[in-house]
Amino acid sequence: MVDEIVSYEECIAMSDMIVVAVPVSIAIRMIPDILDKVDRQVVTDVCSTKEKINDMVRYHPNRKNFVAAHPMAGTEYFEALNVPFGISSIPLPFNPKTDT
Repeated sequence: MVDEIVSYEECIAMSDMIVVAVPVSIAIRMIPDILDKVDRQVVTDVCSTKEKINDMVRYHPNRKNFVAAHPMAGTEYFEALNVPFGISSIPLPFNPKTDT
């Protein structure tokens, strides 16, 4: 459900954290563009591969705002069925303004 529709630029400006969830071929163009527009925001992605993304942001002036992430847990054989013991107890960030 959408609370408000805003432009791409407004969305970046009003965000505290930006999660890029698009194919890598799009992310390699999108992440540097977003980094051009941020000052305090944290930018992360959930793309499956990192080499091309890291190459695109390595020398970006706002590289400090980017945190490369990986959306998977487990192993290449059993995915989530073989998650290392204790990973489910890792606390996840939440927004106290909206989470209850």
